[in-house]
Amino acid sequence: MHNTGQSLLGSLATAPLDSEATRSLLQRRMTFLAMVFVIMVGSFHAIARLVRLQHPDVLQSVMGKQLMAVQFCVLLGGVIIWARLRSGKRGNFELRVLDALLVLGPPFAIAFSIRDVRPFVRPELLLLVVIAHASMLRSVLVPSSPRRTLAMTLTLVVPLPFATHFYYDTHTAPDLPPGWMFVVVVSAWGSATAVMSTLISYTIYGLRQRVLEATQLGQYTLEEKIGAGGMGTVYRARHALLRRPTAIKLMSAEVADERELLRFEREVQLTSQLSHPHTIAIYDYGRTPEGVFYYAMEYLQGLNLQQWVERSGPPPIACVLHTLQQVSGALAEAHGRGLVHRDIKPANIIVCERGGVPGFVKVVDFGLVKHLTHADGNVQLSNTQAIMGTPLYLSPEAIASPEQVDGRSDLYALGAVAHFLLTGRPVFEASSIVAVCAHHLHTPPTPPSAHKVGIPEELDALVLKLLAKQPEQRYASARALRHALAAVQLKYPWSDDDAGAYWAQLQGQKSAAPAQPPGHSLTLAVDLRERAS
Repeated sequence: MHNTGQSLLGSLATAPLDSEATRSLLQRRMTFLAMVFVIMVGSFHAIARLVRLQHPDVLQSVMGKQLMAVQFCVLLGGVIIWARLRSGKRGNFELRVLDALLVLGPPFAIAFSIRDVRPFVRPELLLLVVIAHASMLRSVLVPSSPRRTLAMTLTLVVPLPFATHFYYDTHTAPDLPPGWMFVVVVSAWGSATAVMSTLISYTIYGLRQRVLEATQLGQYTLEEKIGAGGMGTVYRARHALLRRPTAIKLMSAEVADERELLRFEREVQLTSQLSHPHTIAIYDYGRTPEGVFYYAMEYLQGLNLQQWVERSGPPPIACVLHTLQQVSGALAEAHGRGLVHRDIKPANIIVCERGGVPGFVKVVDFGLVKHLTHADGNVQLSNTQAIMGTPLYLSPEAIASPEQVDGRSDLYALGAVAHFLLTGRPVFEASSIVAVCAHHLHTPPTPPSAHKVGIPEELDALVLKLLAKQPEQRYASARALRHALAAVQLKYPWSDDDAGAYWAQLQGQKSAAPAQPPGHSLTLAVDLRERAS
């Protein structure tokens, strides 16, 4: 992919079409244009047939057999071009040829068939109508430079005044005005058509260029919005030189003040130091000239745990343990570096395939990360006086005392994730966010086995310990949690073959459970200082 909007747009007007995305866009638009032409010519041909049945005398004089045959040939040619464009990837030269045939072919074909339609229809005016519709329709639908649009339109209109002059020189009649008047009319109308088509192409060309430039972030080109997190929106993108798929996260406009930008930039610098295989890799970050902050990370094709459970229901116990083990490993490294995620939830844990290993877990969206250490002497930029996280997975201290949040808050959230994976339902359910938060603060959690049979006591105990109201009653660290999980895993082994079979089964299943109530599973950020004021 080109690294500028200009280079991408320029390739639409010049050969070769060196961008695959550009060629694909051009082919899609030409396919649509061919379909429109086929519908228009087919409708006109069908109407002509009906008129012939009702008024054969009129049709024979105005639209003779020759014109009907040309209509049919143009219709057939349009169908062939449309089918050709739909049948697969076409080369650059072929696309240019088909583009010319679509626009230039019908008017020239019609020109040879309407020599004798006077006095019912003036042939030069009929041709101008056809040319105007064809050229303007193409300039709207097909991405092209104004220069190419002007060249194609002039190819159609320039011969018309000369043909008109020749026609009235050889078809004189007493009731006709001087031939030069028709030449002037045709010339003026043809010039207006060329100017209008070129202006339309110029306007759309410029708009497209500005849109493409707006989707360009340094060496990355944004392609499609794929999600939104606590601090921004995520797009699939492509690096210009490496040509690898990448995920780009943009800072949300709602929090894009200078202090938040500095905090976000600092947190990206910190999280980019994480190298655990189950933590999403950050490649790059920067700011646009307009001040929009962004960072680039690896692109993951898979399901998050929310989608996973909604699609297939709670996975096997061994699979749950294996998944939790991977997440706890990523958290162990982050906590060891003084980083707290603060938004651990099913939607921020992606299950994908990596290196031929199915069921590989990646922890994503460190946008709410909190830095707990000050070894470098820098001012702590994380807002410790704000409730941040997702209500269904917030720890009690994250609600009541956000300044006391540490790694054990992530463990509480992971306990809530474990409960969801085992049972298919959150730890606490309520009709409002406030009620959910009140449950986290005061209501003892129900063991997973109360909602689903077959869950062993030791796994119940592990989840309940993670969900303890007091941080000191939970596991002391993610490393300690890993050891506890390993002990339970001895009774529930999970091999790569098991993961492969289960993953293959999951791929072919449809959603089996409804999504969570809106709002409860969305990231929350409430500044307590603002509420106090």
